[in-house]
Amino acid sequence: MSQIEFDSNVTLFIGDNGQGKTNIIEAVYLAITGKSFRPGKPDLFVKKGTHQAFIELNIIHNQLKESLKCEINNNKKSVYLNNKRVSAPKIQARFPVVLFSPESLSAIKEGPELRRNLVDELLISHNPKNSGLLADFNNCLRNRNKLLKNRLAEKILESEFSDVLTSLDQSFLPLAAKVTTERISALKNIENDFCTATQFILDIPNTKVSVDYIISSQSALQFGDKEVYYALLNRQRELLSAEKDSGMTLFGPQRHDIQFLFDQLDAKYYCSQGQQRTLILAFKMAQMMYHCRVHKSYPLLLLDDVLSELDPTKRNLLISYLKQLDTQILLTTTDLEFPIAFGSEKLTVYKVNQGDIIKNGE
Repeated sequence: MSQIEFDSNVTLFIGDNGQGKTNIIEAVYLAITGKSFRPGKPDLFVKKGTHQAFIELNIIHNQLKESLKCEINNNKKSVYLNNKRVSAPKIQARFPVVLFSPESLSAIKEGPELRRNLVDELLISHNPKNSGLLADFNNCLRNRNKLLKNRLAEKILESEFSDVLTSLDQSFLPLAAKVTTERISALKNIENDFCTATQFILDIPNTKVSVDYIISSQSALQFGDKEVYYALLNRQRELLSAEKDSGMTLFGPQRHDIQFLFDQLDAKYYCSQGQQRTLILAFKMAQMMYHCRVHKSYPLLLLDDVLSELDPTKRNLLISYLKQLDTQILLTTTDLEFPIAFGSEKLTVYKVNQGDIIKNGE
């Protein structure tokens, strides 16, 4: 069992690839959000030959010491705050966190799921209660998909299927519409911060960047609540036959996309990989700026080996940005020069080697 004391400002974990640095960041993220930022089932976090593991964080929050514990037992996760079981959304609302990872930096060139994850993280920063909204929607989506699969497998009568689907959609449609409108609202609210952050990184004051929300290949950023609801309702009616044939839900926010625009052009096709990474970096920075503006404090910031994904100029700009933040930062890197570049007097350094974690100077 490893115990680590994090600096109240910046804690740096340094070491070669494959030594376990990301596991530390992942453990903190898992305890707070209830999920990993890497693919895999919960049993991947359990030592081979056992069926149980736990992560415990002692947190000083509003001058109070609190205990947060995440238990993994037989492939199931449970979260406890001060020894009382609570839902992951409640923890996210209480302890906001923003993650920078190599996966997030590739969100523009990869599939829409990564871009939806970006905007949903923003959604929770926009309003922490939205973590509960997302959980409710995903639960309803799972039930709807299960119903469609049961029909396809002929495990339910057609007449019963229609009645249950009608009943489910009385919850699914409002939840889908609410998630969509909240995403659109959050993207609108972050627009100025996003543009400012991009101009800061690129040092091009006249660069115009924006984000669009796409429903069925159509821009929906200017949709109001009613327009969103009826757009979803129309797609429900259009796709019902296809849903029956496929056994899965084919409309809703789990199918939407987010488009990054650079001088009004789709960044996925018209920007270099370096520019795409810059846009995501700026988006994350904007999320931090927006959160501070709304909540008067910054969230916990986790950076997993992001520096190696950036060229020297962007890396120095990111370091310059990080120095301005009045928040706790946990960061991993393979760059032995980072402590010097950041200012070694401003951070606590741990060296990680084959899972061993040693505080610098000890």
